[in-house]
Amino acid sequence: PGFRLAPDVPGWSIGKTTIQVGPMGEIERQWPRLAPDVVAIEAFVRSLEDRVAGRAPLLRPAPRVASPDLLLEWAIPDHHVGMRSWAQETGADYDLAIASDLLTGGAELLAERVGPVARAVIVVLGDYYHVDLQTAQTERGGHVLDVDGRAHKRIDAGVAALCSSIERIATIARTVEVVVIPGNHDTMSSVWLSRVLAAYYSHHIDAKRISIRTDAAPHQVVHWGQVALLYGHGDKASMSKLARLFPAKWPKIWAASTHRRIRIGHWHTKACEEYPGVTAETLSSLVAPDAYAANGAYMSERLITATVWSARHGMRSRLEFGPAEISARRRSAA
Repeated sequence: PGFRLAPDVPGWSIGKTTIQVGPMGEIERQWPRLAPDVVAIEAFVRSLEDRVAGRAPLLRPAPRVASPDLLLEWAIPDHHVGMRSWAQETGADYDLAIASDLLTGGAELLAERVGPVARAVIVVLGDYYHVDLQTAQTERGGHVLDVDGRAHKRIDAGVAALCSSIERIATIARTVEVVVIPGNHDTMSSVWLSRVLAAYYSHHIDAKRISIRTDAAPHQVVHWGQVALLYGHGDKASMSKLARLFPAKWPKIWAASTHRRIRIGHWHTKACEEYPGVTAETLSSLVAPDAYAANGAYMSERLITATVWSARHGMRSRLEFGPAEISARRRSAA
């Protein structure tokens, strides 16, 4: 008595429910935790793969590389495609169109300012999508989210913006590798996103130029000569824990490198800590604050961050620019 069932969400089932009981034993509140139906998710992912397999367009010719040891590293943390924010409440508008324009506009600026490189790595650092569930709640915490558009619309916008950005970076890099890290908002979306991208660029005349990692591991490493880069979302493992994990889990890469970095997102702010042998950073995001952040007085600089690395000498340059600069560039190009 008094127990209200959680809503039926196709493809999801109740994993567990936390119940708050009153002084007389009555149920006051409940927090059902939804977990994805693995079979349904696998069928959904395979259907997406079949629809897009090998359909990527022809890429522009590979650039002439001025220096064969240059790597462009572009980390994209917490883009939250599908989030809706109202400027009068939060200080800035944000929706599907704005999220897409900021990402593709950021890729344009990077391509213009970096110039030819031998390799580029684009790392989606988790929470690329704002929500996994059709109920507009986070899977783990059950937080109610402000969501823009239906599920199909969010999926299409996010995939289109990321593919456009990948292909723009491919105009300045001979090869592009894409790494997708799961976040706390898009635990399952990150899985199908990487596999859909891999299918999209497979069986393509330029397939060797664009590669997509589909590893299930929550932490990934990129190795480039003397440079080693470790990535994670940052919601579960702290920077200090990742600093200890790096040499323990990847001892050969650690030993072969002298310039090491750890990158995480999740916190929507900039922070940097130095540990023995490695520097760890929390990266800012381009996303606007949502209602939750505005009510909690959370505020940080909105930035895109990219780094150019030399395989022999380490960091060559670092680029940061925000929404105003990206928007100005789009207006001038219009």
